Amino acid sequence: MIESKLVVLSVLVAVPFVFQVLGFAAEGSAPMPEVVNLDTEFCMVEYEGQMRPYRIFFPSSYIHGQKAPKAEAKKFPLVIVLHPAGGDETSYFQWKGEPARIQVVAEERGYIVAAPALPPLPERKKEEEPEAEGERPSEGDFVSSYWNRLAEVKIPEMVSALVREIKKQRWIDDSRVYLMGASKGGMSTYLAASREPETFAAICGVVALFPDEAVEGLSKVPVMMFNATRDKHFSIDKAREMVEKLEAAAGEAKLHVVEGGHGGYRNYEAYNLIFDWFDAHQRKAEEKE
Repeated sequence: MIESKLVVLSVLVAVPFVFQVLGFAAEGSAPMPEVVNLDTEFCMVEYEGQMRPYRIFFPSSYIHGQKAPKAEAKKFPLVIVLHPAGGDETSYFQWKGEPARIQVVAEERGYIVAAPALPPLPERKKEEEPEAEGERPSEGDFVSSYWNRLAEVKIPEMVSALVREIKKQRWIDDSRVYLMGASKGGMSTYLAASREPETFAAICGVVALFPDEAVEGLSKVPVMMFNATRDKHFSIDKAREMVEKLEAAAGEAKLHVVEGGHGGYRNYEAYNLIFDWFDAHQRKAEEKE
């Protein structure tokens, strides 16, 4: 099992209550190169009879309205990013009012980045609630319950519709489509990729887990798990176990361990590690649709 480790130094600052509840700790900020283009474009995607908003970032090297034949046009890698609970389509492009760090890495590497607003989840069913007040469900029960609620609002169908729309409208390299997300977005990443592994060249789930039923599908796409040592929602031991299961199923998996709790880890250092993983993976010709 490939495992790497990073210590993230954090500075405590006041953050909105919703992020405190979700455990999104303040994140360290390393010096970043200046980037001129931080703008994103607001769009809508239709799936299952409803419209969902998303934002999309284009690197400055992207040529809008290319006139060359499609086979000769310059094409770009695409990353779909899925936000945590309490977030929306702006969450990865704007963090605590600071410059949008994912754009910095995307600009450096020439990536298009698209972030949809995930649909809200249904309330937990009565039988999924802890029997005694204050009792927490087991980690396995929590993951399975959350997974089913994500499937209920058709997260995989939304991701699939978004990828199809962007590929149809933009100059996308079909061999370099990636998926990532944190917490709710991380579990959504695993769910969508387990259903359509052939769509993605590689994926990364940040502070998230998946149930055993997803192992077969996820073994068909390179998986990076980015998990924290003190995460009370998704234990590092369980993350190690899932990597071992992916490898036992002949999958390619890597676990990156960060010192900390259940956070968003939306920072320049984390993005570089994840984009390194993406840069190292490209779908082979025989894997293409």
